[in-house]
Amino acid sequence: MLVSFAYNYLKTVEDSKGIVQDVFIAVWNNRENLKLEGNLKSYLFTATKNKCLNFIEKKRLQTVSLDNAGTGEFSPASRIAAKIPDSSEVMEAEELRATIYDEIQKLPPKCRAIFILSREEGLSYKEIAAQLEVSTKTVENQIGIALKRIRKRVNTYTKQNQLGGISTTILAIMITKVLIDLGVNSVISV
Repeated sequence: MLVSFAYNYLKTVEDSKGIVQDVFIAVWNNRENLKLEGNLKSYLFTATKNKCLNFIEKKRLQTVSLDNAGTGEFSPASRIAAKIPDSSEVMEAEELRATIYDEIQKLPPKCRAIFILSREEGLSYKEIAAQLEVSTKTVENQIGIALKRIRKRVNTYTKQNQLGGISTTILAIMITKVLIDLGVNSVISV
C-alpha cells in the first residue's frame, strides 16, 4: 500500500520502492526512540508522504536553475495563473484519498457491500435490499453507518493535518474517486 501511495506522487515504481524502503530503514534505525501515539499505519503513511515531498522538492531544485527560479512553470505566479496544484496540495489530496480508502476497507463486509452498491452501482435502497436479501431499513442504516464513519475519519484527518473543513461536495467526489479506484468486484464480498 505504501508503494502505491508513493507512486501517486513520484510516478515511478523504482523511486516509490526506494522511498518506502528509506521509510522502513528510518523506522528501524530509530525504533528505540519512536513514541507512536497513534497507529503505526498512519505514521508510515505520514513518513512516506514527507519523504516523497522531500524527494520531489530535491528533484525540482536540481532541475530549476537559479536564473529562472522565479519564472517559468515552477513559479508560484504561474501555478496560480494556471491553477496547477503544487506538490503539497497533490500530496494532501492523495493522503485524504488513502484515508477514505482505508476507512471503506475497514467497514464490516455487509456494510461495505451495501455502501458500494449504493455509491458505485447507483442502486436504490430497494434494489440493494432485494439483491442482498435484507430489509430496506437495513440498507438505510448501513449506508448511514458507512457515511458517519467516513465523515468522522475525514474530520479527524483534517484536524490532525490542520486543514480547513472539507465540504460535503468534495467529500462525495473523493469517495467516488476511491470507489472507482477500488473496483466493485474487489470489494463486494459479503
